Amino acid sequence: MYSACEVTSSLLDTLIDHLTYLLTYLLTSVVYRDADCASLVSTFCQFFVDKVNHIHESIAWELQSTVRRLFTASPYLGPTLSSFRSVTTEKVRRLLSAMPSKSSPLDVLPCSLLKSCSDVFAQN
Repeated sequence: MYSACEVTSSLLDTLIDHLTYLLTYLLTSVVYRDADCASLVSTFCQFFVDKVNHIHESIAWELQSTVRRLFTASPYLGPTLSSFRSVTTEKVRRLLSAMPSKSSPLDVLPCSLLKSCSDVFAQN
């Protein structure tokens, strides 16, 4: 068995070690050179450019690989659509949030992207 003094002493030593580590970590600031920052920015930019290009290529490939169905052209005999009814911003947000999250290969934008940008699409 350990005495209360030994346990307290051990806990204090551990606490002091942790505090010393934290203070050393917090007080040492890292300053990066301009060249390092420029390299990091360039790397991030290239990552996102590559990501967008990959998405673009994936969409193009999916569209090319989908089976196109030929529909017979039948004349439309209904009323002509000449205007849209106005809707509120809240209505657009509700419709987008209620939309299922699954996408089709024919979708130009993934549903998740459309839903995450609902504020943009809901603007007047």
